[in-house]
Amino acid sequence: MAIKEDIPAKLLTQTYKGNVYIDACESADNTEDLLSFAETFYLDFHADHQTSKVLGITGVSQGMIPLPDDSKWIEVDPELS
Repeated sequence: MAIKEDIPAKLLTQTYKGNVYIDACESADNTEDLLSFAETFYLDFHADHQTSKVLGITGVSQGMIPLPDDSKWIEVDPELS
């Protein structure tokens, strides 16, 4: 029997209150038919962490990870899309 693993729940406790920044190529890019990786993560994560934001990067990610206040970060919320 296959058991679905809840990856965000294993990585973060219920008391986690910070934001999640996903620095990966096209992590916030979506299409009309498919959610982005960051949006998919958000759907699984946000139910237990409603005060936290999930942010990703559109396009190619290269170089050092941007600081949290960098304009490269795009807040994702597929419920508003």
